[in-house]
Amino acid sequence: MKIILFGSSGQVGKEIKKKLSNTFQLICFNRIKADFLYPKRILEILDYYKPNIIINAAAYTKVDNAENNEDICFKINAEILKFISEYSNKNKSLLIHFSSEYVFDGLSNIPYNEEEKMQPKSIYGNSKMYADNYIKNSECPYLILRTSWVYGDGINFINKIIDQIKSKKKLFVVDDQIGSPTPSTLLAEIILKLINFIILKELLLDIREVFNICPKGYTSRYNLACFIKSEIDIKTKDKLIKIKSNQLQNNIRPLNSMLNISKISNFINVDIAHWSIYLEEYLKTYD
Repeated sequence: MKIILFGSSGQVGKEIKKKLSNTFQLICFNRIKADFLYPKRILEILDYYKPNIIINAAAYTKVDNAENNEDICFKINAEILKFISEYSNKNKSLLIHFSSEYVFDGLSNIPYNEEEKMQPKSIYGNSKMYADNYIKNSECPYLILRTSWVYGDGINFINKIIDQIKSKKKLFVVDDQIGSPTPSTLLAEIILKLINFIILKELLLDIREVFNICPKGYTSRYNLACFIKSEIDIKTKDKLIKIKSNQLQNNIRPLNSMLNISKISNFINVDIAHWSIYLEEYLKTYD
């Protein structure tokens, strides 16, 4: 089983590399070796290695910057997926791709399921929606894994909050954005389980599914910051200050990032814990 992993140096890609490298023939490419701004290079890689599975963990993730860099954001997040999915369909390769809760408008009061209508409110969200649609329309075998608030070894909300707390800076945190912080280790674990299950059930060329993946439970960004502050026990007089999303200069993040994970839980045997369990473990290792 030959697997190509794009985005191997990102926070999700790093964990996938650790999780799969001892089980499969894993060929890894970071953004330097496989720049998604150049489709011809990507297709040359695929033609040369002829993978059974393609995992795309590469993305333009600077949500705010995307509003002023629409062209680059769409090339990296969407347009390249048209080429990759067409290759997958033609050459019978399974494509595993990461989507985002940003494809939704965030106005619902309940967790989004996989079939909910996509109505993004940002350039980043639009780029992820287009990628999802390119993949579905190509008719290639695919797994679209939709997740939220990802954290790990990289730049993300949780690491920024930790650094700001440690530097004793005053923190203004929104309390009306709700979601579930998702560790990259959980995503890597579920990808491994999915691949093994698909191979076992001989579904490699027949599966076409979208799965929501995040921990159980939900929290606001403000309460998440409070949780982090209590766990790392930094003594500071500065308090966390609640604000509303409409007080931000760029109010483009969904208020509701909650995802219903019943589908993935029923599809494979995976024990998904509460978000606080994963975060407690992560904070123990944070330097």
